[in-house]
Amino acid sequence: MKSSGLLSPFKGRSAVYFLPIFTFLSALRHPGTLVLLPLVMFIVFRKDRFLFGICLVLFVVLFFRSIEKPDSTDDRVDFTGVVMRVEKERPRPRLMIQGDVGRFYVYDDDLTSLYPGDVLQVSGMVDSPDRPGFFHDFNYQAHLKSMRVDGMIYTADINHIGSGRNPYRLYGALMKYADENLDGGAPYVKALLFADRSGLDDIFYTEVQTLGIAHLFAVSGLHVAILFLLMFKTIRLVVPHDLVSELMTLTFLVFYLFLTGAPPSVLRATIIAVLLFLNRRLRLGFKPVDLLVWLMIVSLIINPAYFDHAGFLMSFTISFALLMSQFLFSGKTKGIQLLSVSLIAFAFGLPFTTDMQQHINPVSVIYNVGYVLFLTFVLLPATYVVFLLPILEPVIVPIYTAFESSVHFLATHGSYPVPFHLLPGIQTICYFLMLFWLMATDDSRIRRFRITILVLVLLLVFFKPSLKFYGRMSMFDVHGDAFLLEDRFDRCNLLIDTGEEDPHNKLVRALRARHIRQLDLVLISHRHFDHYGAYDDLNAAIDIKKTITNHNQMPYEGMWRSCGAIEYFIFPSKQEFSDENNSSMVVKIRFENLRILFTGDIESERERLFVTNYQPEIDILKVAHHGSATSTTDVFLSHIHPEEAWIPAHRNNRFGFPSPLVLSRLEERHIKVIRLDETGTVSTIHFLNRRFKKTAYGG
Repeated sequence: MKSSGLLSPFKGRSAVYFLPIFTFLSALRHPGTLVLLPLVMFIVFRKDRFLFGICLVLFVVLFFRSIEKPDSTDDRVDFTGVVMRVEKERPRPRLMIQGDVGRFYVYDDDLTSLYPGDVLQVSGMVDSPDRPGFFHDFNYQAHLKSMRVDGMIYTADINHIGSGRNPYRLYGALMKYADENLDGGAPYVKALLFADRSGLDDIFYTEVQTLGIAHLFAVSGLHVAILFLLMFKTIRLVVPHDLVSELMTLTFLVFYLFLTGAPPSVLRATIIAVLLFLNRRLRLGFKPVDLLVWLMIVSLIINPAYFDHAGFLMSFTISFALLMSQFLFSGKTKGIQLLSVSLIAFAFGLPFTTDMQQHINPVSVIYNVGYVLFLTFVLLPATYVVFLLPILEPVIVPIYTAFESSVHFLATHGSYPVPFHLLPGIQTICYFLMLFWLMATDDSRIRRFRITILVLVLLLVFFKPSLKFYGRMSMFDVHGDAFLLEDRFDRCNLLIDTGEEDPHNKLVRALRARHIRQLDLVLISHRHFDHYGAYDDLNAAIDIKKTITNHNQMPYEGMWRSCGAIEYFIFPSKQEFSDENNSSMVVKIRFENLRILFTGDIESERERLFVTNYQPEIDILKVAHHGSATSTTDVFLSHIHPEEAWIPAHRNNRFGFPSPLVLSRLEERHIKVIRLDETGTVSTIHFLNRRFKKTAYGG
């Protein structure tokens, strides 16, 4: 059968769509990327005007599909639904349930008796995650949308009705089978066969991520390919006809897709397997990369939120890169081919891995070769065996133990993480442009030159702090206070307070995203948890040169000191206070021609004493005690005359800060107010005697 001539323009040319689509969707999320879109489209226009027109049409479709629709979900829901997944081993167990009013995550401390396929009556309040309060932070809202989850229910009345007839019942039966018949092998069966990592030990999985081999536990194209081969060979022994054997194997894969909950990697691999079969049997003449790119485009049109799913992006990007670079493997030995595949996957996955981890582990290229072979020939076959024959678990468990021991040893003694972060948006698109530029030639001499350019650019990103020609002041979206002053050329990074302890280490992640590898000075205003709680985690992750607290400040009081070009003056306290708030360190900082007063959580009593003893000239006031009415008095404001006030009051604080009374006092004096609850993280960049403000919420 000959393929239709209408399809000819899309054969062997679809790879051109990848970067324009990626750039356009990046621009919708990171407006700065818009400056690169004309360049990318000019390249497409030069290459193929027909494809240029198709790209424009796709942009229009994706734009309108990306427009967020109002959330129609009521605050309270009462519905009957089917359990899709159960994650029992999390710190806070949860289940995913599909009902007639939507799909939700439901959290409950006791889910031990529930399995997928169970039918529940659920009643509770629906909650939605906050939008990211840090720059380039993980967007949980978008992640839920990519999984078509409409909200979370933290407090719910759950009644188990029974097990109905639904597609998840068999999946639940298999999960129950693993729990009841397996011990040490159960987490591996669930992770490697059914894409449920919730049973894996948290420390072990962190070590796996450190080595850069976490993809082994994402049921991906490799897993599906191995499963397809095993099933085909098995069926072929019974059914000698190739076409019938392939159809039966593909039918099984589609069935397996539903068993795993259809994560993006399994969905892509399964659909690609079906498309490759149709392409070959119907002689359509498409290249595998054509099918991959159009599957990506159609998936994004169906659900644009897939672009915010790291698994989706990595799965398609790395698969695309491997298909486009096959010419590099010809004539190479098997060992060189495996190493090349690992290197290409590492290079094209770099923006996604560094965005999640803020570091790279160069030796992961080598580890991946060994562990992929181990997965293919040992770990995955052993998992199939232990699932089918639980009686052999005592023989198989030592394989898992040896695997975990090797991971622990290498994570402890053979891991060399390098702090590095390619930011989403402009940096990522530029990086991909350079990778495609590198792959666009088969001349080894030209390729070596382009590799050199790429390495130099990456080194510039790595040494970015030392090349930074602007200063920056930031107020971070923490519960409590956390302010960072960054001097030009990395001469000084000064942090004032750390906020509360955060299980997600968002402050650490924010500093690493800026390539900050050391803090020259940390000032802890006072010993309340919302001002020092994250200090230990920060100290473990980033080198801290000096720390001054309100309880060891005396040797540093009463004189100007410098950290790079930043100057600070700690005001001596004229008396002792029984109240820790009033014992807060008060410090004036001269930074980029600005005079800034940081006041900790001092209250009216300490403010009166300050007014009596000092007459500082101030441009910016860090409002004390998060905008409490017991601080920032009329007398204090009239004394220091600030032009601007920054209020670190988190939007979810339980005290209702900032106080309307404080806001009224500031408004009466025409003082410009910057509120954390309205901006999220806010930074001002200081360059050529001008200030440019940027907030996590835009503006």
